[in-house]
Amino acid sequence: MEKIHGFTLTEIFEHASISTLDVSFELFCSSPVTTLQLVGQCDAIDIMSARFRPLLPVQVNLRRTLEAQWQLEGNPAEPHRRRNTTHQPDVPMVCGHRIALVA
Repeated sequence: MEKIHGFTLTEIFEHASISTLDVSFELFCSSPVTTLQLVGQCDAIDIMSARFRPLLPVQVNLRRTLEAQWQLEGNPAEPHRRRNTTHQPDVPMVCGHRIALVA
């Protein structure tokens, strides 16, 4: 079975709750990365690699709502895919957003 960053497609599909976002396993397997981006789970693999659970479906829906509001305010259409242009190279990015560092 195909793996992405050490995770099987089944693990990613289940942990990211892709089935609850109206996507079949077959469709997901045909293009997993594109599917994750389309359903709002573009950072699921990065989050799983950090040993956390991906967003819940309600969080994915909230992200979509906030991104739509972001667009209405005249900001870039895809804020999570913006290029990192700040001068903080030591702060990791997940899906275009800064994550807090815990000491």
